[in-house]
Amino acid sequence: MKISSSTGSFELRIQGYGPKEIHGRERHSLLCELSTQREERTFIQQTPLKTWEINRLLNGLRLLSKRVVTHQTLTLAQPGVSVNARALPDQQYQVLILLTNPQTPSWYPYPESGCLMDATLSRQQLKEAIKDLSRQLASLATPLPASTK
Repeated sequence: MKISSSTGSFELRIQGYGPKEIHGRERHSLLCELSTQREERTFIQQTPLKTWEINRLLNGLRLLSKRVVTHQTLTLAQPGVSVNARALPDQQYQVLILLTNPQTPSWYPYPESGCLMDATLSRQQLKEAIKDLSRQLASLATPLPASTK
């Protein structure tokens, strides 16, 4: 899921399942990659997320895109990532992503305050971001084809 603005971009990519947990009711830990770019500087970091977190993010963004709700806030269990999205007039949406330690990009000059990524998206851009993240999550449920020798 890539969210871009005139000042930079944020991308969340699901790379696959992480190590299986022994405890807890959620047994699907995902290995994800967070990528931020601003002014020609890029920072890429891997982070574990849970399937329920991705589903909660997707459900919140879907409700927002359909204007069932006008505001969504999600703080992920993995420290350092918060998403705040709200509906604006004229089918526009503001998405704020706050990255704090340990997710603060190395290029950010004020790591103690966190890096705020701000983007205004059209309804179509928001739907594309939702579709991309949904596709990534769904692809994990598809079994890999048997190898042929």
